[in-house]
Amino acid sequence: MGRTENMNYEEIKGNVYFNFEEYIDEMNWTVVQATSKSIDDYTGLINLNTFVMYAHFIRMGIESLNREQIADYLLEKLSNIDEVIPSLENPELDLLKADVLVYKQLLAKKEYKIVETSLDTKYRVDYILSIKPEDWFNT
Repeated sequence: MGRTENMNYEEIKGNVYFNFEEYIDEMNWTVVQATSKSIDDYTGLINLNTFVMYAHFIRMGIESLNREQIADYLLEKLSNIDEVIPSLENPELDLLKADVLVYKQLLAKKEYKIVETSLDTKYRVDYILSIKPEDWFNT
């Protein structure tokens, strides 16, 4: 996938969906493993801008909750979504807002397990999220 400042929302949605389908449904990984691997797979893209990052997070949250589990660090990363949304600018912001509502509805059902992750996993995710796009693409 090429680098683009404003990734198409449907592309992000498809990327996350297919990652979860491959890692969980085909390879029998856990939701936590699939979430971590998805973040790792899209390191250079997920950090392009806040819209792209939260679009990935929301889609991972929805896919996780659809499987009745969510990684504690993803839940934490999405805990401030209401404060982040007003600061975002993107032509497809309405699509993200619609998915935020879906995510919140799934959370409200409380039909999921919060999976506690190791500190190593949390540190790895934080490290990935700290990489600047120009550093990723110039390596």
